[in-house]
Order: sequence, then C-alpha cells, then structure tokens
Amino acid sequence: MLLFSLLQILPQSPQPPPSDFLKRAHTYSIVAYDSATGDLGIAVQSKFPNVGGLVPWARAGVGAVATQALSNTDYGEKGLELLARGATAPEAMRIIMRTDPQPSQRQVGMVDARGNAASWTGDSTFDWAAGRTGGPAAGQMGRKGQLIVGHGY
Repeated sequence: MLLFSLLQILPQSPQPPPSDFLKRAHTYSIVAYDSATGDLGIAVQSKFPNVGGLVPWARAGVGAVATQALSNTDYGEKGLELLARGATAPEAMRIIMRTDPQPSQRQVGMVDARGNAASWTGDSTFDWAAGRTGGPAAGQMGRKGQLIVGHGY
C-alpha cells in the first residue's frame, strides 16, 4: 500500500518549465553590515545554478560584495583588495568602474567594514532591476534585485 502511494506522488516524466519561466525567474542579493557587532554578510538567490563562484564575495573584517547581471568578478576580487587597503565601498566601486568595459550591464552592491555602502545598477540590465542602500539606523546594506516585479521591494 505504501509503495503504491509513493508511486502515485512521484512524477512519471520530466515536466517542461512554464512558458513564462524567464519572467518569473529572479536573481537577488544582499550585502549587509551590522553596526552593533561589526559583522558583514552576503546572500544571493538566482535562477542560475552555481552562482556561488560569481556573485558573492566577502572577507571578514574587510567587506562584502555582490556582483550580478553580467557578473564581473573584478568587483569581488579587486573590490575586497581595495577595501582591505582602506578604500571605502563607494571609492572602491568608482575605482573599479573606471576600468570596466561594460558597466551598463553590471549590478553591484558593496559594503565595507566601517558600514559604508555603495550600489550600482547599469541601464542595460534586465527589466526590472534596481538597487538600494540603507542608512545607519537599519545598519548599512545594499540590496540588488534583477527581474523583480514591482518597484517597492
């Protein structure tokens, strides 16, 4: 009886994705700094598998970076190095953007160990895309969202 019940709930064949899959699939990330503890963090969720090697970058006592859309790992690697040398998140972002050949296709959030946050969303990323940074009352953070429906996230 149990075997029969299990067979009924297991799919019989692979199901194709819904026709509006790309409209419903998202990538979003957050970088954050906790002013009470000095903790830094980053999280990402994406429709793409294995984004862990591209999007999230963090180093204890230094900062956290999320690079998505057409991801450029320079923002993570060089960004953390600049932060380690004393640059603020906005300064590090500006320095890297000067040598980025495609900044209009990038989406980046960065926070340093002093709580300074920076956010960039290029104008050639997927609709709807934006970023937001929060103030000290909430702890400094940067949120990135791509293909998010609605402007009030």
